[in-house]
Amino acid sequence: MNVAVVLSQKNRVLLLYPLLLIAGLFLWHGMTGFSLRDEGYLWYGAKAFLAGDFTLRDYSGYDPGRYFLVAGTMILMGDTGVLAMRLAAMLSQLGASILLMRWIIRAGMIRNVRDELIAVCFLCVLCLWMFPRHKIFDISTSMVLVVLFSWFVSNVTVRRSLLVGIGIGLVAIMGRNHGVYGLLSMGLLLPVVLFHDFTSARAVRIIGSGIIGVVVGFSPMFLFEVWKPGFIDAFLQSVLFLAEVKTTNAVLPVPWPWLVSFDEAPRQILQRLSIGIWFVALLLGGWALYIYALTIWIRMKQAPVLLLASSALAVVYTHVAFSRADPAHLAQSMAPFLVALFCVCLSLTQRLRVAVMIGLITLSAAAMVPLHPGIQCAVYTQCQTVTIAGSRVLISKDIAAEVAFFQRVHAALNDNGDGGLIVPFWPGAYALLNTRAPVWEIYPTWTRQPAFERNEIARMQARRIHYVIWSDDPMDRNDALRYSKTHPLLAAYIRSRYEDVPALSTNTFRVMKVKATQP
Repeated sequence: MNVAVVLSQKNRVLLLYPLLLIAGLFLWHGMTGFSLRDEGYLWYGAKAFLAGDFTLRDYSGYDPGRYFLVAGTMILMGDTGVLAMRLAAMLSQLGASILLMRWIIRAGMIRNVRDELIAVCFLCVLCLWMFPRHKIFDISTSMVLVVLFSWFVSNVTVRRSLLVGIGIGLVAIMGRNHGVYGLLSMGLLLPVVLFHDFTSARAVRIIGSGIIGVVVGFSPMFLFEVWKPGFIDAFLQSVLFLAEVKTTNAVLPVPWPWLVSFDEAPRQILQRLSIGIWFVALLLGGWALYIYALTIWIRMKQAPVLLLASSALAVVYTHVAFSRADPAHLAQSMAPFLVALFCVCLSLTQRLRVAVMIGLITLSAAAMVPLHPGIQCAVYTQCQTVTIAGSRVLISKDIAAEVAFFQRVHAALNDNGDGGLIVPFWPGAYALLNTRAPVWEIYPTWTRQPAFERNEIARMQARRIHYVIWSDDPMDRNDALRYSKTHPLLAAYIRSRYEDVPALSTNTFRVMKVKATQP
């Protein structure tokens, strides 16, 4: 094959740069850092999925899509450890990045070497915001929606409306929130793209075919019921629970830049200022970019296709950032907004685009670089290498101590039983110990109804649970979110059936073993 063809500008932007950046980052710190909490939630779900349990039916988890991807990678590698899970996330990131760059090339946005350099800088910014690792599936999904909607806006037809509807249904299998965000974004796009050629008959055909597409795309969720009876009921119950708690996440105060304390170290001040600026930029910038794209469309009757699609999604994905206002959720909402900024950047003069890109890289690096695991271990935290599920992982000494603690308690108290109950914040401990969670709710943070707790107690009674590892520390420093208050019946059951083991307990963890004589 001709080397010049392989290294042509198109192939460099489409394949070479994404592969070098994403694979290079994975080789650097793909096996650095670890969390038994949020990352452990994904890890346990994937292992349970392979063992025959099904998400939402047998354990609290994400929607099924990502488990198919992780489980498939685990099967191919013959490994159910964190390496296979992270490799699945990296492949998701690489695939979404290539798809996005392919559309950018197809749209004629890379015309010369200067545009190519801006595209490389944009990829670097995207990689900075690919955090945390276990949420890369969500970030990649938002990037796929950007491409899908750009394709639709470029030529609005009944056929494309049907196919885009199918796409929205499929991404809802990855996460129902993505399906909802897709539908809401289409609500922003359809009035715009139908504006210049509007007839009621055409609008009905476009919208109707889109609705049919969504139903078709989402239909595998109903087919899962045939494979795993009880899934649909569990899915509906999880939707009703969101309506009951009236939120999608545990809310945190927004870290606005004007709230930053200047009594901290300079690097912390810089990071918090940058994060606060990004919250403001996302809140206002998404709407500003959407209105800007809208005015171009109305005035010129010509679509800035990628800008219009990405800005509409940026407006809707703002919800992710503010549902729980921390850097991790900010990062999950950023991809559509960054794509829209990239579109605007390419329309500027050379000097302005360089200045804008330098600003984006600087603010992104200030906000996100300190959070990446490779930087954490290199600069901020003492780390050590630990073997986890057969893989050598470089992790902080605090996490290493957690891993050793769970392994020590399990070895001392399991006594050929079915493992233990570990609550509330460490679902990954079940995956670490290769045991099945004795309850459905593997990450219990919400207040539950008595009937739900009684069902969980019945699940425990059906198993030989020899020990409990329990922390009653409050979530987000909110006393109402202590496990003993969110799950009072379960807490009472634990106290009545298990007794303390002071020799194994710590300041954080209360270790209990089953009583010799049950009441």
